[in-house]
Amino acid sequence: MEGNMIYNIENEEDMFKLFVASHESQLKSIGLSENKWKTLYRKLNNSIFDAGNDFMYSQDEDVEDEETVPRSHLHVYTKSAMEPEDQDHIYLIDHAWTYTLDNAKAVLKGNEHLVERMCSIMNLPCKDPSEDEVIENVLKETWKYNNSYILQNANQTGSFTRCWFIMDEFGSRIHRSEDPTFAIAPFFFCGDKMMYSLLFPVINVSEGEEVTCAYPRLKNYHSEEMKMSVKYPWEPCELSHIDYTQSEPDLDYFMFDTSENESNKNQRYKMVDFLAVIVLVAEL
Repeated sequence: MEGNMIYNIENEEDMFKLFVASHESQLKSIGLSENKWKTLYRKLNNSIFDAGNDFMYSQDEDVEDEETVPRSHLHVYTKSAMEPEDQDHIYLIDHAWTYTLDNAKAVLKGNEHLVERMCSIMNLPCKDPSEDEVIENVLKETWKYNNSYILQNANQTGSFTRCWFIMDEFGSRIHRSEDPTFAIAPFFFCGDKMMYSLLFPVINVSEGEEVTCAYPRLKNYHSEEMKMSVKYPWEPCELSHIDYTQSEPDLDYFMFDTSENESNKNQRYKMVDFLAVIVLVAEL
């Protein structure tokens, strides 16, 4: 899909230079190679959403044909081979819903069309989008689809707002993996002051290979218990056997040099960190 141009400067090269000057720190922080910058600029400036040309949906082979296939059984696959170095393979994903935790329920209550769309994305029943039960089901299911980014509040130094978002129907059908084939990163485009997600390959992929992305924050943890907690929204598991009791340090803890007790300190607060990650699991 292609729309009207946003940056409207007569010289195309000047337009691209303006784009780079405004977005270079973002482009580098997400690890997007420079040879893709011009393609991304063109797609953002012309609102080109062309993922449908290069990707397709398919369902698990063990799922019987039904009128409605559960989202968990739908996967995204490539239509052709792709390499990370290819300049053309950068794709825009729209965001279906952006919200903060304190206004999510109120927004859903005031927008039946949004409730219906979320139920469609999440494969939830939706006979009456105004029912509290339907809205509660959407809120419970969001953690399988959530991504987030942080915005700094312009008038308050050191004050930030975490925005949560759910990608559109295409993006929401991309599954998570410990060995992802693609990267997905949020990106703010100054031209229309909108946030998008960018999709691009991180390894060589063949025709018909599944498109997968990373579990949020998984790379930050090495223990199996921590990985289980990070992946919990997508892979529920039994965690009740883990002792979450927090023990306070005794007086001796404060009497010794902190550097000598660093390993003990890390061990002491291991379970506190373990619990915290469950709450923050969908952060990017």
